Amino acid sequence: GYSTHAGLFDENTAALSNLGVAANITSTTAGGGIIAYQQNADARNVWSSGVINTTNMAGGLFGRQTNWTSGTHDLYDSHSTATVEGSGPSGGLIGQGWNIHNSWFSGTITGTGSSVGGIVGSASGASAMPATVSDSYSVGSISGASAVGGLVGAGGMYLNIADSYSTAAVSSSAGYAGGIVGTFTASSNANYGLTGVYSTGNVTGPEAGGLVGNAQDITISDSYATGTVTGTNSNGSTAGGLIANASAPDVITNSYSTSTVSAAGPDAGNAGGLVGVTDDDELTISNAYSYGSQQGYAPGGVVS
Repeated sequence: GYSTHAGLFDENTAALSNLGVAANITSTTAGGGIIAYQQNADARNVWSSGVINTTNMAGGLFGRQTNWTSGTHDLYDSHSTATVEGSGPSGGLIGQGWNIHNSWFSGTITGTGSSVGGIVGSASGASAMPATVSDSYSVGSISGASAVGGLVGAGGMYLNIADSYSTAAVSSSAGYAGGIVGTFTASSNANYGLTGVYSTGNVTGPEAGGLVGNAQDITISDSYATGTVTGTNSNGSTAGGLIANASAPDVITNSYSTSTVSAAGPDAGNAGGLVGVTDDDELTISNAYSYGSQQGYAPGGVVS
C-alpha cells in the first residue's frame, strides 16, 4: 500500500480502493492515516487505525482532498477508528475535504485550533460542483478551540449534509460547537444546509447548538437533536436546541429538539429551545418544535 503520510502524493490516474493502514503518524505538515493528500482520484473502501498527530491538517484517512474541480474527489464506503490530533482543520476521516459518502468514524479527535469535525474538519464546494456529506456518521469524542462539530467543523458555501448523524460528545473551549456542524456559512446560498440529520450527543461550548453552533443562510429540514446543550461561558453564553446563533436569514422546517438547553453567565446567558439568539435578519421556522427545558438569563421555548 501507499506509505507517504506527509507531503504531496500525486494520484492522477488510479483511484484508491480496498486499502487499510494501522499506523501511528506524526507530521509537521498535513497528515492522514492513509496518505496526506488525496488528489485527482476517488477513494473507496479504505480504512485506518492508530494515532495521527500533526501540526497542520489532520485526518483519520486523509489530511486533505485536493483538486476537487477535476471531478474525481469523492470518498466512499470508508471508515477510521484512529485517534486524531491536529492544530489545523482536523477530521475523523479528512482534515479538509469535499465529498464523503456512506462512511464513518469512531474514536477521539482533539484539535488545538478551529475547524474540528467528526467526519471532516472543513468542507465547502463551488456552484459547479457542490460538496456533500451523506449517509455518514460519527461516534466518540470531538473537541477543539472553535468551529467544532459532530460531523463537520466548519461548513462553507455549496455544502449539503444529508441522511447522516452523530452520537459523539462535542466540545469547544473558545467558540462555536454544534452537534452536527460547528459553523455553517452558506452566504447567499440558502438552498444548502442539513436534511435528514440528527445528533444525540452532548454539546458544550461558549456558543453551543444541538445541530449547529453558528448558522448563516442555511436550511435545516427533517432533522432533530436530543443531547444536552450547554453554553459554558461564565461571562455570557448562548445555547440553542438546534442553533446557538442564527446570524443571517435561516430556515428551520419539519425539525425539533428535545434537548435540555442551558446557558451560563450572570445577566447574559441566552438559552432557546430551538435557537439561542438571532440578529435582525429574517428567521423562518415552520412545523418545528422544542420539547426540552431551557435555563438561562433569557430563556425561550423557541428563541431566547
